[in-house]
Amino acid sequence: MPGPLKHARLTNCVSLRHISMCAGVIAIALLTADLSGCAAPSSTHASTGASGSSTRLPPPSVTLHPNPAFAALPTYEGTLGKRAIVLHLGEKTDPEDSGGLHGEYQFRDTGQVVLVAGDAGDGVVELDESDDGTRISGQWVGKLAADGTFKGVWSNVDESDTESIELHRVASGPSGK
Repeated sequence: MPGPLKHARLTNCVSLRHISMCAGVIAIALLTADLSGCAAPSSTHASTGASGSSTRLPPPSVTLHPNPAFAALPTYEGTLGKRAIVLHLGEKTDPEDSGGLHGEYQFRDTGQVVLVAGDAGDGVVELDESDDGTRISGQWVGKLAADGTFKGVWSNVDESDTESIELHRVASGPSGK
C-alpha cells in the first residue's frame, strides 16, 4: 500500500495564492516526515480547531511527530485560541523561495504536531498549516513585531471558525517541556 504522502493533492487549496503554499507544506512533509512512525493511521485524533470545534475536515490520516531540524529554528510560545502552543518558525533555505517561512507547532495539552509554511512581507505573516502533511487544515495571518511578538488570527480552511493567536519569542531550544 502506498504511503500517505505519495498521493498528496492540492484540492484543498482555497485560492491561487495557496497553491504555492500547499506545495511548500507538502515539500516540508516529504522532507520531515518519519514515514516509519507516521504511516500508522490515527484513530483517536479528531480534526478540531483551537477551541475544539470541528473544522469540517476528516481526521488526519497520519500522526506527525516533532522534527528535530525545526527545533533549531526560532521558538515562540503562547496561545492559539485558549490552547497553549510552541511554534518553531524560520526562513526557508531554498534561494528560490526567498521570504518563505516554514516550521511546526505543537499543542502543549495533546502534543499534536502541525506543520506550517508560508510567506512574510511588510511585517505580515501568512501561513498555511497541515495537520497530516498532505492537506491544508488551517491558515494564519498576523503581524510579527520587532520585539518578537506575533499577534494574528487562525482560521480553518473555509474560514467558518477563527481563533486569536498571541505568541512571544523565547530562547531557542527546549522550552521547559
